[in-house]
Amino acid sequence: MTGRIVGVRERVHQLTEYTTGLASRLVTSTDSRVLDELDRRLSDLAGVALAELGTTSGAEVAASLTELGIRGDHSTTGNPVAVYLARTLSAPEAVVRGGISAVLSYTLPNGDGRSVEDITVPSALEEFFTGFTAGRYPQLEMAP
Repeated sequence: MTGRIVGVRERVHQLTEYTTGLASRLVTSTDSRVLDELDRRLSDLAGVALAELGTTSGAEVAASLTELGIRGDHSTTGNPVAVYLARTLSAPEAVVRGGISAVLSYTLPNGDGRSVEDITVPSALEEFFTGFTAGRYPQLEMAP
């Protein structure tokens, strides 16, 4: 495993610990300011996680996903980037549409669902999805 991927995991772990601490406050709070802060932190965390896959090319993103052992299909919730994001952030669902947009969904302790949509998506993801759709990264395809 390369140092870059190890660094990615460490950075995501640090941000996840902070976000988890914030999320634990939700058990006793429905304050909209706390919820908005959680959404901002999750958006930041997701943006960092996506950027760490690569920002220069689709091939760089594919190499990172391959190194991490991530595979997927061509759906918005099952593609390799969505699978990576959901696993990395322990989110019940991540939706990534063609490398152009990303949305995280999660459930509060009281059962209410929330979505985070303002996630920065690196331009290399769009290039990755073009190649993935064209079959350039078969190592990332989930077996049928």
